[in-house]
Amino acid sequence: MKKIASIALSALACFGFVACDEFTMPNPPAQSNPDEAVFADTDLKLTSVVDGIISLPRLSEENLPVDLFNYELTNVPSGYTVQLIGEMAADEEFTAPAEFSVSFDQELGKVTSTVHAMQQAFNSSISKNLVEQPAYVRYSAIAVNGTSQVRLGGNDYYFYSGTYNILPLPQANVIEDAYYLIGSFCDWDFTKAIKLSQLNPGNVYDNPDFYTLVTITEADIADGPATWKILPQSCVDSKTWDGSFGVTDITENPAGTKGQLTATDSRDAEAGKLAINSQYMVKINMETRTYEASFAVDNLWVPGMGSSTTDFSRMMRLTTSDYIHYSGTMRLRSQFWLTGQPSLSGIVYRPDGDTEFNDKKTEFSGKVKIDPSANTRMKVPADGLWYLEVNIATLEYKGVVIPSIQIIGGYNSWGTDTAVELTPDANKTTWTVKGIEMKAGDEYKFCVAHAWTYSFGTAGDEADPYIVAQNGGNFKMAADGTYDFTLSFASYPAKLTVTPSAAE
Repeated sequence: MKKIASIALSALACFGFVACDEFTMPNPPAQSNPDEAVFADTDLKLTSVVDGIISLPRLSEENLPVDLFNYELTNVPSGYTVQLIGEMAADEEFTAPAEFSVSFDQELGKVTSTVHAMQQAFNSSISKNLVEQPAYVRYSAIAVNGTSQVRLGGNDYYFYSGTYNILPLPQANVIEDAYYLIGSFCDWDFTKAIKLSQLNPGNVYDNPDFYTLVTITEADIADGPATWKILPQSCVDSKTWDGSFGVTDITENPAGTKGQLTATDSRDAEAGKLAINSQYMVKINMETRTYEASFAVDNLWVPGMGSSTTDFSRMMRLTTSDYIHYSGTMRLRSQFWLTGQPSLSGIVYRPDGDTEFNDKKTEFSGKVKIDPSANTRMKVPADGLWYLEVNIATLEYKGVVIPSIQIIGGYNSWGTDTAVELTPDANKTTWTVKGIEMKAGDEYKFCVAHAWTYSFGTAGDEADPYIVAQNGGNFKMAADGTYDFTLSFASYPAKLTVTPSAAE
């Protein structure tokens, strides 16, 4: 059976053409278009043979191609071949189409595709789900001669448009609707297993990522690392270990471990380990059968000379929205270190090398490592209020001094140059401004050094004193009046107090 792969789906080519390669000749000839005449008589006719469902599993099992069209192709100019390009999409607007290859069987007079090509296009443009679904398809044609290409019929012409109902091949990995984390921290009790959340909603084949948080206590690791496995819903329902997942190919990283999930048939086979008392985020991808277990502490405490080295109730903390980047504003003096819990037992970050200062000593930076046994500390170039950032994935930290703070808002038309200064106390933990006249409904916040690089706004609460958030939202004044404002970074969380001025 002779096949010519370069000839695919098509239709009447005498509707015109558009050249894909555009160029300008230095001395173009007067009104000449020989290609139009060349392709005017080319005749390509298609008749669809798709009837009912295209069952890719059946075709794959029988080792058959996907028959798409009967065809007739005549009067192709010498030196040219005709190629057809199939496109598949989930909607008739072809919002995100995927191309798939088709070929021309000269002996049988059919246009076909392969099970693999249709499956790839279906997965890419529609879904990785296992159920039958409609697919929008269309086909364009080009004539090719070496590097020259001519699109037949024009840029917007398609020789066939329609829909197919396609039953895709099963995925290599079956994905269940729900998964659970179980381990020594819950006594390997099926009824206490922690259900993972789906990272993005939707069918699990298109959204195979799941996650959960788990807290490992000192008691959990008293006799060694806590151990864990993943249970699919079927194991939980049947209370069996056959079909559970352990871990292999484990790679250590600064914030935890990652590796491959592997199917097991017993509780203890290939169990994962969590060695430090901390909160962890366990993420799994059930398409690739991979996992990552990383520290997921809600705060980093900052013991040091600026607040306290032992009283964790007084210490300032860094906050996070992604369990990777932590930040906060606080007084730092001389030296500090970091912990992932309100104690020196567990996650303790110490310097990994020297702290570096810029020339003006208004910034410092360096690397950290987890080392509960060390007694070294990160250095601070000067006593004052600092904005501190820490990345626990890259193990880097950076501090930037807060030299001045201003109140800015509707009262001064949000002008950074005219924003009124706050006055700090001796420790630069409490900043005050008095006698600011505002109207009811006026919005305001606090900028740094008459710029928006750093700012302080509301964390969303309504009570006075208000909780302050780095780059938070706008505060709003409730009533007309003249007010005094006090920003306090003396304890966590930072707070704003608003009081009527004495004259009021």
